[in-house]
Amino acid sequence: MRTKRLKKLLDSLSEIDGFLITSPPNIFWLTGFSGSSGVALVTPERRIFITDFRYQEQSAEEVKGWEVVIAKKRLFDEFPQLGVFSDGFKLGFEPDHLTFDGYQRLREVLPKAEVTPIKGKVEGLKSIKDEGEIQLMKETAKIADEAFSEVLSLIHAGAKEIELATELDYRMKKKGAAKASFETIVASGWRAALPHGLPSEKEIKSGEMIIFDFGANYRGYCSDCTRTVFLGEPDERGREIYGLVRRAQRAGLEGASAGVKASELDGMARKLIEEAGYGTNFGHSLGHGVGVSVHEVPKVSALSEENLREGMVVTIEPGVYIPNWGGVRIEDMVVIRRDGCEILTSLTKDFVQL
Repeated sequence: MRTKRLKKLLDSLSEIDGFLITSPPNIFWLTGFSGSSGVALVTPERRIFITDFRYQEQSAEEVKGWEVVIAKKRLFDEFPQLGVFSDGFKLGFEPDHLTFDGYQRLREVLPKAEVTPIKGKVEGLKSIKDEGEIQLMKETAKIADEAFSEVLSLIHAGAKEIELATELDYRMKKKGAAKASFETIVASGWRAALPHGLPSEKEIKSGEMIIFDFGANYRGYCSDCTRTVFLGEPDERGREIYGLVRRAQRAGLEGASAGVKASELDGMARKLIEEAGYGTNFGHSLGHGVGVSVHEVPKVSALSEENLREGMVVTIEPGVYIPNWGGVRIEDMVVIRRDGCEILTSLTKDFVQL
């Protein structure tokens, strides 16, 4: 599987002699290495992975089919000894992931090489998932969905947001997740107006909505899901806004298909919210790609120029947020298919009153 990924990367780099990968998610996707210190160098003839002493055994276990070099000092200090870089060697690098300090060091150790920034090469390849990756993401979503279903029974008046977030993280790990794929969001009542309202000590009251935004990381792949539930009877506006967001999300799910422009998909959902008079209360994009990172390309936004392609995994997550009142968001993770999309998250989107 990773051999095919490497070939696709090399086929896309005909204008240079080699490419340096420094982004940890991109390194994992190409090599299988899950540690925090490493760089990968690929040329048509060689593929070299460099790490430090702390990861000597881990790299031997995880990185198959690569030359593994254990650096004695800094990782880039090994480059002159590799026998790769001739005068005028054209080396591409990831400008979004290499620090300025790293760039300066690279120029110091390779003074006669031509060092060139190349954006988005690995990210573009990662955006199309194979069926093995999609199956892993289904399993990841299942772990998170089951954990959330258990946490619903723990919600009661007086429960704290931070307590529920902790329970959700614990139950995802208990079911096999290595960790949460991002910091779990639990925001209730007026705090639900914060799209990324991290859990607080606030106690949940009867009649309030509660936004849960959560995901698991399992075998290196992420899931992402949001549900809004109500404790007790909500006010009339609560049901109205929930119904509106549900319709907008349904429009996004029904419109998602290979060939559809990402900005047009965003507009399909956004139009319903704008027509209802809440356009200014939906300030974020409709969704984003998910994979080995919880935020990947493509971005499903009004500004996106990209067309959705078969095999992309994206979120569909409209929301309405009203200051001093609260908010509602509903999010599913889907894989784009030729004639529609397949929903990977399985939780109900019906109105839930606890």
